[in-house]
Amino acid sequence: MREELKRRDLQDFLQPYVAKGVLNKDTPTGEADYADFLALAEVNPELCKRTLDMRVTLLPPQGRTTAPSKRQMVILEAAQDYRGDPQMQKTCSCEAAINLALREAGMQTLSEQEAREYVIL
Repeated sequence: MREELKRRDLQDFLQPYVAKGVLNKDTPTGEADYADFLALAEVNPELCKRTLDMRVTLLPPQGRTTAPSKRQMVILEAAQDYRGDPQMQKTCSCEAAINLALREAGMQTLSEQEAREYVIL
């Protein structure tokens, strides 16, 4: 009976994170993740709380993600095309392929920040 009460307390401890979407019990991977956090909460609840709180700050709020901009879509599609075309990989760099796609779409070429962010995907 004590084990059951302890398990309920641990589940109650994790419930706010499930409600926020930080933990998901609806998929096999989510179930395993949830079980790992149950075990961690049993051994070290403070570490479990800090880890889950960190996840909250790293994840976007549920239902509040924004769609990629047209520029981001051009960049991502060009990078994907580049990676899927061995012939293109022999003739130019990923950055050059993205810049070509951006110019064809009438947009400025990659900034240094974008190059770091998108070219090394």
